[in-house]
Amino acid sequence: MSKFSDFIEPHRATSPLLVSAVFLVFFADSQTQLGFAHGVLFTPLVVVASLTGRLRLLNTISVLSICSLWLGYLVSPAAPDGFS
Repeated sequence: MSKFSDFIEPHRATSPLLVSAVFLVFFADSQTQLGFAHGVLFTPLVVVASLTGRLRLLNTISVLSICSLWLGYLVSPAAPDGFS
C-alpha cells in the first residue's frame, strides 16, 4: 500500500479526480434503489483521500460524501415491495 500512497501523494490531479469521483458515485447512487448498497462506494474515496496526507482534501471529500449520501437518500427510487 505504501507504493500506492507514494504515487498519489505528490500528484496535483488527485484532488479534482476525487471530487469528480464523488459526483460520479452520487449519480450512480441516485440511480440505485434504497436498501441495496446505498452509499457504499463513498468509503473507498475517503480512504484514498486519507492516503494523500492532505487534511483539507480529506475533510472536503468526507463532507461531500456525507452530503451526497443524505441527498442520495432523498432522490433515490424507493425500494420494491417486500425488500427488507
